[in-house]
Amino acid sequence: MKENHLIIIILALMMTSCQVSKNEITIIGKIIGEVPENIEYTVPINDVSFILFEKKIRPDSLGNFKIRMKIEKASIIELSNGHKPYGMLIVEPNMQYNIYIDTENKERVFRIDGEKNIGQELYNELYISEADMEIEAMKFFNNTIISKIKQDLDKKEKIEIDQFQELLNDKMISEEFFNLVRSDRAYFYKGVLSMIASIKYMVNARRNNNLKDDDFRNMWFEAYETHPVTNPDLLRSPWFFYYVQNYLRYFEFTDTSFGIDAQKELYKQGLLQTHKIENAKKYLSDSVLEYYIAASLSYASFSKNYEEELISLFNQFKEDYPSSEYLPFLEPEIKSIVEFHELKDKSFGDGIKFIDVSQNNDSFDGIIEGLKGKRVYVDIWATWCAPCKVEFGHKENLKRLLKSNNIETLYISIDKDERSKQWEDMIKYYDLKGFHIRANEELKKDLTEIIGGRFGIPRYFLVDESGNIVNKMAEPPSRIEKLHKQIIEM
Repeated sequence: MKENHLIIIILALMMTSCQVSKNEITIIGKIIGEVPENIEYTVPINDVSFILFEKKIRPDSLGNFKIRMKIEKASIIELSNGHKPYGMLIVEPNMQYNIYIDTENKERVFRIDGEKNIGQELYNELYISEADMEIEAMKFFNNTIISKIKQDLDKKEKIEIDQFQELLNDKMISEEFFNLVRSDRAYFYKGVLSMIASIKYMVNARRNNNLKDDDFRNMWFEAYETHPVTNPDLLRSPWFFYYVQNYLRYFEFTDTSFGIDAQKELYKQGLLQTHKIENAKKYLSDSVLEYYIAASLSYASFSKNYEEELISLFNQFKEDYPSSEYLPFLEPEIKSIVEFHELKDKSFGDGIKFIDVSQNNDSFDGIIEGLKGKRVYVDIWATWCAPCKVEFGHKENLKRLLKSNNIETLYISIDKDERSKQWEDMIKYYDLKGFHIRANEELKKDLTEIIGGRFGIPRYFLVDESGNIVNKMAEPPSRIEKLHKQIIEM
């Protein structure tokens, strides 16, 4: 009798274990090369993916990590570091995936192991080469024949889908895998079509802010009539947010009362995001609206411009959707905005020093002259640059490294005059100890000449005691070990 009772308990535990692991996927990863502090991975919520709804996992010292999550349907997951993508995975319930991330291999960073990995590799090639809808749309910028644009897009989509169809026929991918890719590709190219119309309209910059040409209108609505924003399959594509964003942009363009001046006024009043969400409420169904508002708030927060209106918009979202699964992803971002506005009226912390731009400091040499005799790590940034602010998250490691090597920090902002208050507020919020200057036009031109043309930010220099730039491509704080090597070589 006792043996029977024990068997029943064991069977019950086995059944419970099976239930727990049902629809669970496992990703077993290995980092080759420099091991990052964290790996970010997107989390499908109700089978919906968005690049900013993500979690982090810390690899061990050997670069090993394991991710487990539950999904109901095939979903698309992005793995990244510092929001720089390594690669994509199309995952299906009850499957395991073995991946390799080679941080030293620029040609092939991301690799999926297994006999049937060809579908994964193919999707990654498409995702990386296309980058985003706007870049793809710009390829058609000089094409003025609407029918030719549509024909070329349809042809590109068909070529891609045919490759996956062949894999399906050869049983190298499942039907669920194929259907997700087919939907994803369809929405991508319809999104590109609408983006082309959007770009052409903005470039033409009709002064009355009203679409007159039927060509623009037809391009826009051909996309959204055949692939409506209410289709639940759309939500499963990483392109969803941008697709719907462009859909709503059409209504803004055709609203004669919402011209450039009106947008500028809303921005000054701190109500631009509020307008966008109110506009979304007019045109989106509730099933799409919750996700879109959450994604919009996340996207705006990620830029880290710390708009105060996002706090009230989040509180309204929380009231409208108290059980929303998106809340845990939004709350940390909104918390940082609250903290920013609490700190902005406080005084600058110790160790923050400003260089007067008017005192012969309209050239880089002029600035460095005042720091001669010191080795300097130069950080060129701006308040509107999201990657710049991501790097500030590594400032403690940077501080320790520079202090141990007797190196000063010089922050050069390229913000315009109208953002001077935001510049000061961000210095306070991030507690950026070191020397600061906001570049005037002469200094910006000088930096451009030093670098050798237009440049992206963040950008970092290493300067020796004599004021010479010894490295114009210094590593960022997030790559502290490589930066350390560059400092040793100074």
